[in-house]
Amino acid sequence: MLQRAQSPNPHVPAAYLGKWRAWLQQLCEAFDAEMVIVSRLQEERLVPVLESGCTTLEQLPFLREAAGHLGRQAIAMRALVQLDESDGHGVGVPLCWPDRAVFGSLALFVHRARLRRPGQLRLVEMARQLFEADFRTLHFVRAIDEHKNLLETRIGERTQALSELNLRLEHELRLSQRTAQVLKQLVIGVPGSGGQSYFRQLVCELARLLGAEHAFVALLDPQQPQRARTIACYSGEAWRDKFEYEPEQTPCAQVLQRMAVFGARALAQDFPATAAQTGLPAESYLGAPLLDETGRAVGVLAALGGPALLEAHLAHEIMELLAARTGTEIRRMRAEDELRHMALQDELTGLPNRNNFKDRLSQAIAQAQRNGTRLALLFIDLDNFKTINDSLGHDVGDAVLVQIAQTLQACMRDMDTIARLGGDEFAALLPGVDSLQIDAVCRRIMQALRLPLVCQGYELFVSASIGCCLYPEDGLDQGNLTRAADAAMYRAKALGKNQLQFYALDIKQAIQRDLAVGNQLRKAIRDRRLHLAYQPKVRLDDGSLAGAEALCRWTDEELGRVSPAEFIPIAERSGVVADLGAQVIELAVADMVAWRAQGLAVPVVAVNVSAKQLQMAGFAAWLDELLRRQALPADRLLLELTEGVLMERNDANQQMLADLVERGFRISVDDFGTGYSSLAYLKRMPISEIKIDRSFVSHIAEDQGDQAIAAAILTLAHTLKLRVVAEGVEDRSQLHALRALDCDMAQGYFFHRPLEPAAFRALLARHCAQREPRKTQDGRAVHLLI
Repeated sequence: MLQRAQSPNPHVPAAYLGKWRAWLQQLCEAFDAEMVIVSRLQEERLVPVLESGCTTLEQLPFLREAAGHLGRQAIAMRALVQLDESDGHGVGVPLCWPDRAVFGSLALFVHRARLRRPGQLRLVEMARQLFEADFRTLHFVRAIDEHKNLLETRIGERTQALSELNLRLEHELRLSQRTAQVLKQLVIGVPGSGGQSYFRQLVCELARLLGAEHAFVALLDPQQPQRARTIACYSGEAWRDKFEYEPEQTPCAQVLQRMAVFGARALAQDFPATAAQTGLPAESYLGAPLLDETGRAVGVLAALGGPALLEAHLAHEIMELLAARTGTEIRRMRAEDELRHMALQDELTGLPNRNNFKDRLSQAIAQAQRNGTRLALLFIDLDNFKTINDSLGHDVGDAVLVQIAQTLQACMRDMDTIARLGGDEFAALLPGVDSLQIDAVCRRIMQALRLPLVCQGYELFVSASIGCCLYPEDGLDQGNLTRAADAAMYRAKALGKNQLQFYALDIKQAIQRDLAVGNQLRKAIRDRRLHLAYQPKVRLDDGSLAGAEALCRWTDEELGRVSPAEFIPIAERSGVVADLGAQVIELAVADMVAWRAQGLAVPVVAVNVSAKQLQMAGFAAWLDELLRRQALPADRLLLELTEGVLMERNDANQQMLADLVERGFRISVDDFGTGYSSLAYLKRMPISEIKIDRSFVSHIAEDQGDQAIAAAILTLAHTLKLRVVAEGVEDRSQLHALRALDCDMAQGYFFHRPLEPAAFRALLARHCAQREPRKTQDGRAVHLLI
């Protein structure tokens, strides 16, 4: 026998019907339900109030009957019940008034999937709590109306006999009506008037109803229960910023201990720390506890003011009613937050779900458009995952998905987003990336997935096909980018799986070029396939050979000849520049040893040193040991560093350079005048040579500005007893200009192009053979090497 409601069902406002309809829609989406129905018990029958679902007209009667059956069982048992039959699965819960009388039921019918996850049943229970929270609100409205009606009845009965009393009661009626109007406005609460706006309106109206000077809502800190923080405060006809305080030193402690409305008349005497704690000076206090669904106090609703505060019309009743309504609002907000969180999060992996990812993608596109940056979208699909589900079961498959999600999360940068779109498909969002960063993330994913997964005693290997597209190259909106990434992912599967494919051909080729150069460069360094060319340096006073600069060259079997302008920046970005620099030094030392073995005088050879090498612990000792083993003096190796390298980690570099110079090495500043030119570091650093950048040399014959800059550099260097080398000398006019400025040395195509080791060895042999220079008409010695 179904229990009927003991009181008529009140009118349900349209705002509530709209809100309930939205909840039903969310439940349908969360469960992929065929039908969700809220029914009202009327004349021992369940009459549908709202229903939502995706079904055909033919199925509708059957689903209504099945859902009604669930509802009747739930009402009869006053508990959650489940239906599990061959043709349908569902769940039903009763919906009750605060006095436990039955309003009706919430029934959900799922035709295609079994309700087997605890989180889904908890979601149904949470929905029931949300509905019953609204029933409590409607119950409060009914109580207010009954109170108003009672007063009106009493006034009517005494009107003729007690005219003087009638006047007072009429006055009370006006106050009650005003109170009822305000309370109804607060209690019926919207959708849309919840949250911060509700609490601000609450404390404002509370202060006005009670004639209080201050009113606030405060919640206890879950981590520090001895502290509370206001979420709304109205003081002196104005809003006040949120503040924290310790309830123990205020009358709020009595409210929390008694779990009831509490008033204090002599606030300064009984609770002297209240004003200091809250910053709200007052004579009296009235507060009520805010309770959660378990009846535990989570905060306080309080009003402070003058002596008349506690004598205000219906003060205790108003405080009690508003505290109950406020507690309900807090529970509603928390339940909606959790529901919203569950709607945006994948239940199995904890990652953002498809809807959440779509929102984040839209935001990332807008941000990339504003900032003019690139955005990468990856679609990651596990290869042959169905085999795991089919052979080992869905429990093992779910465990694998959880581990894969954790692995992918670990491969992302802090600002990246990884989401599960459904099944075995994931997606990643990489904002503000360049090609090497995309490669780094994808490489980490591929390397991580090469490792075996151990799930429930099984050792499994899982690979993935990854499709990548870029904003703005491959699309300007979410739809185009999603299609591009999906197409690239399917292309990766079509080409054999377990690989990365880019959507746009030109971007793909550029990125793949960088990747190919980086990968082949690593192999070239590992296999020692780099070689050197030598750019001779010439003394300008007599034209003799002064030394050479060792230049790295690389010809790859697959890529052909690769320019240093291309592979050196890639080496720096990929972290192999120190290995490259070390190999260049070793090759130069080996050539110097070979020249000495052939009886040639070993010239000074300059090698470029990167910031990474200079910062390596033990670099000076390694270099010293390398030359010591070959019995080469340290002054035969000249270390060239750019101004930027010298200025980076200034103090540490100064110490390292001092160590190198103490071991006999000499330091040269390359590209002087293009970076952090500073007289201070020239004075402090143990430098023996500077090189004038080619940008100041190319027009030195005709440009007075370049002449002035070169003259200043030369004067400065000679004053500090530094040698000067001019780079990029290409014609005789430049040579004459540099000689006129008393430049020490030069290098460039006018003298020699970079020479292969055999050609430089021949040049070195001629230099050694031509010890006796020819004399010019003015008596100057000129070596015929240029």
